[in-house]
Amino acid sequence: MMNTIKAPIRLLVLMPNLYAGGTEKVITTLLNHLSPVLWEVHLAYLTTDKPPFFTLSPAIQQHILPQRRVRYTAWQLIALLRQLRPQLLLSVLDFTWYIALLSPFLPKETKLVTRISHLPPTPLSWGKALLHRLLYRRFQHIIVQSEWMKTFFLQQYALDTSNISVWYNPLDYSFIQQQSQLPITLPIPKDRPVFVTVGRLASVKGHDRILKALALLPCDFVYWIIGRFTPQEYDRLWQQIAHTPIANKVVFVGEQANPYAFLRHATLYLQGSHAEGYPNALLEAQACGKPSVAYAIGGGTNEAVLNGFNGLLVEDNNIAAYTHGIQQALTMPFDATSIQTFVKNKHDINRCLPQFTKEAMNNLQH
Repeated sequence: MMNTIKAPIRLLVLMPNLYAGGTEKVITTLLNHLSPVLWEVHLAYLTTDKPPFFTLSPAIQQHILPQRRVRYTAWQLIALLRQLRPQLLLSVLDFTWYIALLSPFLPKETKLVTRISHLPPTPLSWGKALLHRLLYRRFQHIIVQSEWMKTFFLQQYALDTSNISVWYNPLDYSFIQQQSQLPITLPIPKDRPVFVTVGRLASVKGHDRILKALALLPCDFVYWIIGRFTPQEYDRLWQQIAHTPIANKVVFVGEQANPYAFLRHATLYLQGSHAEGYPNALLEAQACGKPSVAYAIGGGTNEAVLNGFNGLLVEDNNIAAYTHGIQQALTMPFDATSIQTFVKNKHDINRCLPQFTKEAMNNLQH
């Protein structure tokens, strides 16, 4: 049955930009590993003044839309789709709703697929719930990141279970192993634990509540915060700790192309997020053999962290419990090799890619 699809399959991916972010990393990892024999890959994204954070394979054909907002791209998108006439269109982030609205004007032979990275806030009003249901039904297939997300979509939007699937975030495990061995410019403490968090300094990432928990920790430590930030975001967090005993223990490292070299030296990975679709940085820490302490916020976090095996989950927004979780984790005999094997078996791109290809073929058959 699958042999009736003639290669290469023309795939167009719509993504707002190539900045450093979880969705951007997932999509670029996928596209860079698609076989040019099987796939003709096109990527369209918005005009920007910033250079791309992620590197793309030369085989990927890039299309820069002459707009800075998704909402203004209608005519360019319709023209591009009619020119390329892709067999498969994958939209992510802000392009998802836009493509659903534009679907009546798109080529009929193009199958529409979206990947959902975050759940909508709940509870939704009946009007918004109805709108979401109608728009999601414009897609032939919906990709989610966890079983928890799949259950949510099936219950909230009464979707056909065959039209939604879990595709775990892929990691380039071999690349992470290679990059983690490179040197870093920071001094590496030998006499105290090193805690690391990777993620932009947005409030949803919960750096503030990690700092509150660390302020209660009785032992000495170093805490590296890796990720981009605006001056306002930096000031907000610095003011929180400026006149406290932990001020000289916290290092704002900034955005790093190679966070894995820092993760290699971590004692624990700390996640403070209020919400996550599936935490890429936490998975990358696991690929470096590091256990984590995270708030039990549901979604992919609760599937990625197995209590006592590769980290600890603590009650959401319980600062004292988080502090206790760090203390407890520091005394536990986590096995780095087992943690790495777990994440490799579940998330390595070489295991995730066949599933994506199989489901893409199935969508083209229907």
